Amino acid sequence: MPASKKRAAEVIAARTIKRKKKKKGKKRAPGAFIIYSNSIREDIKVEFPELKFTEIGKKIGEKWRALTEDERNVWKKKSEEIKKKIQAEQEAEEMEAKQRMEEAANGFSRDVEHDLGLPELT
Repeated sequence: MPASKKRAAEVIAARTIKRKKKKKGKKRAPGAFIIYSNSIREDIKVEFPELKFTEIGKKIGEKWRALTEDERNVWKKKSEEIKKKIQAEQEAEEMEAKQRMEEAANGFSRDVEHDLGLPELT
């Protein structure tokens, strides 16, 4: 088989291979700057309608740098609150997943058997 046909066959074969789906990573808490940025972005757009997206980002950065440490701490506290909330949600999801795995390993749970009207096994 000529090299060009061989290469074409390899390309076709590579395209037909199913790619593995990427696993969704854990949700990360946004930092203080991101929360601040999201809260004032619309105000900046209204105040400066002619600015492009990148220029809006620069303007937000300027305003962030102009904040005092006390003003920044407000946004840092909000960030920490969101981080704690996300961690609690992730822990709850992990516990639910662990329970589902245990139930699957043990078969039906007694509660499910009872709800279905099945006789209890002893």
